[in-house]
Amino acid sequence: SLIVLLAVVAGCGGEQPASEPLRPQFSSIFRNVIKPNCAIPGCHVGTMPESQLNMENADFTYQQLVGKPSTFMPDWQLVHPGDAGRSYIIQKLTGGTIVGERMPSGKPPLPDTVIVIIREWIDSGALQN
Repeated sequence: SLIVLLAVVAGCGGEQPASEPLRPQFSSIFRNVIKPNCAIPGCHVGTMPESQLNMENADFTYQQLVGKPSTFMPDWQLVHPGDAGRSYIIQKLTGGTIVGERMPSGKPPLPDTVIVIIREWIDSGALQN
């Protein structure tokens, strides 16, 4: 029916429903943080993504991030499983002095509550869950 169609179309925005809280799991972080904040035009999508990291697909994003060295700081892994403090992505999200511009670029910083959940996922082993 038209009402069902309108309800589906209305739900096709970039925002997630409030009924799905962010959890320290990759699938939740991808849907609620990466997709709406990183996998957007001018950032980590397309044929020439920032830092050569294309984040349009969850599986590919995980493979590019976890255990992989940073292009800019090869001694640091983008996501260092079990150690958020040594993860380049946490430095970028918190505006660490060693990494330059804070992400997400051109948007307000992520709330501390979101960064805490990302840290928890990394510290718990950064599983592809």
